[in-house]
Amino acid sequence: MELDTQQKQRAALEVSMSLAITSAEKVSKRAGIGWVLLDENSLHIHSEAIIAGTNYLSLTASINRYAHVVHTLIVTLWPLESLFDCEELASSLVESSCQKIIVPVMDFDMQSFRASPLGRWQGEIESVDFLHATRRIGSGLNMVLSSHRPWVSSVSIADNQDKSLRLEDFRGEFGFVAYIDEIAKQSRAVVYSPSQKGFIEQLSDRNYANEYQEFYEATSIEGMRTLLKYFASEHRCSVLVLTEDKMQSALMENKLTDEVICHLPIHDKPVSKLTELASLPTEGWQLNSNTDIGACSRLILMPEKSQDAHTPMQSH
Repeated sequence: MELDTQQKQRAALEVSMSLAITSAEKVSKRAGIGWVLLDENSLHIHSEAIIAGTNYLSLTASINRYAHVVHTLIVTLWPLESLFDCEELASSLVESSCQKIIVPVMDFDMQSFRASPLGRWQGEIESVDFLHATRRIGSGLNMVLSSHRPWVSSVSIADNQDKSLRLEDFRGEFGFVAYIDEIAKQSRAVVYSPSQKGFIEQLSDRNYANEYQEFYEATSIEGMRTLLKYFASEHRCSVLVLTEDKMQSALMENKLTDEVICHLPIHDKPVSKLTELASLPTEGWQLNSNTDIGACSRLILMPEKSQDAHTPMQSH
């Protein structure tokens, strides 16, 4: 009977972990942080998510709101002092009924924890494997910490004869604007080349952190590099770039983009191999998907060594 109860509690925890990850992915697939609060019976009390670098008191507010009933906190990223007010969070945890925190195994270090303000809290910590999804939603923060720039999704449109086009020319195609706008809402800045300035009018004025979206113009790769360093200094972990093939190529060559989203007019010869994509330097990149969007095709490229790279998908 006791074993059955333990199995049910473990199943409930796995469901709650999935909920925390899903909540994080909804606000930002590359920089989301989600958490779930459970009572002593492993029943759901509350769940929430933020984009990393925003609303640094929101986790503390969740603990305060349910201080007398919370038993377990599940969070997809260990609370770093650069992203949370850990002094306030520590005080709230100490004063609450929380007895356990579950965090991803990949980013938790007991020595660092005990040396941080959170070390004042004396509860149990369980470090578990949160699956591949946790690595994905933490990729933006990892880029900031390791490469001093955010995760970059760069969007361009051109034909296969090196002729640059404007994104706004295809805004009438079904789902074209919505797809790019979704990436923008998951980002904390949008950078655009002068040729794509007209398209920013199609984007929402707020992101999923409810911040007013900030737009920046970049005319050179040096200007782009400077902006990305600035974003990293502000812990902006996910950024969208709207550009043309010349800048897209420079971003790829200088390893300043992580996800290349290229659109080709449908009248061009269909691209089945990256070697046929003449306008971009594709060595070291992999075609992850190729989808028809009305009068154009959307190709998504990822670095071959990326954890997201997989067997190339066929067009459909």
